This record gives sequence, structure tokens and C-alpha cells, in this order.
Amino acid sequence: MKLNIHLLSHPIIQSLSSMTNNSSHSYNIMNQYFKYLGFFIIYETIRTWAKIHKLTVKTTKEKKDSIIMDPKESYTIIFNNLNYVNMFQEIQSILPRLNLKLIEQDAQQLKFSQDTRQKILIVHYQMDISYIKYILNNLHNIHNFKLEQIRIACVECQTSQLIQLGETYSNLTIYTTKIIDK
Repeated sequence: MKLNIHLLSHPIIQSLSSMTNNSSHSYNIMNQYFKYLGFFIIYETIRTWAKIHKLTVKTTKEKKDSIIMDPKESYTIIFNNLNYVNMFQEIQSILPRLNLKLIEQDAQQLKFSQDTRQKILIVHYQMDISYIKYILNNLHNIHNFKLEQIRIACVECQTSQLIQLGETYSNLTIYTTKIIDK
């Protein structure tokens, strides 16, 4: 197994992760927790992946520096549960060219346009290994996406699931807040 596993240990992420496991909160409070948790997880997942450009604009009176995201890069977030769309909806206003794809496991054929600048993030709350393998098979083997273009983000996963993924998809990058020893 040669997976690149990143355990997100920031106190805010860990606190939000813990709060989402507490079902005694109201629906609105839980939505807020999921929204912030998703935002921070996606931030951690793409911060080393995104390309940015520093622009300097000079006028006769001043010099102004700006940082912009590469407008040629596109991002696709794949998820299978409409209830968790609020985990990453806020990020749409920040990332240029972001697509959200609700894909259920029994989808007949996934349609993707191959773009070497496209980056794909598969998001789950609890990792579903059969779904992840189904999506990875479509992306990697059918649509010829490189594993460097694909990352997985989940709140929790099991060691047995990571071992299974590592046997088939070495060099895959996974971000999680919790690894359960099962």
C-alpha cells in the first residue's frame, strides 16, 4: 500500500468533525457544522493542489499586487448524497470553474471531458469503499484520468478500506479527519 494519507488534525476541523457526530443538535445547526467542516476539508485538500498566479499591476501612481487562481484549472467535486451538498456549496464562490456532480453508484456511464488541468475531488462523510472503487475505475481506467488529478476527502474511514484502496490504486491521495481501526 502506497497511499498518500493526510490526517487533518487542525483543532477546528477535529471539533467540527466531532460535532457532526452529535445528532442532538437541530437541523439548522447541523447544516452549519457540515458547511464549515466541508469548507475546511476542501481547503486542506486543495491548498497544495491549486495553482495561483501573482500579478503586479503598475500605474503611474502605484503598484498593486494581486493573487488569482489559475483560470484554466477546473475542479469537479463528486458526491453521492444530496444531504451533504451544503458541505461544499460555499466553495463555489471561491473556485473558478467548479462543477458539483451528484453521482450514484448505479449510474450507467459517467461522462467526463478529459482535461489535463481538471482536478477531481471525491467527497464522502464515511468512506464507502465500493462507491469509491466504482468512481475511481470510471475515472482512471475508462476516462484515463491520472491519479494525481484525483483526491478523496472524507470525514472518517477505516484502515481496512485504506488497505483495499492501496492494493489497487497506489499513489492515491486521501484526506480524512479520522481513521477507524477496523
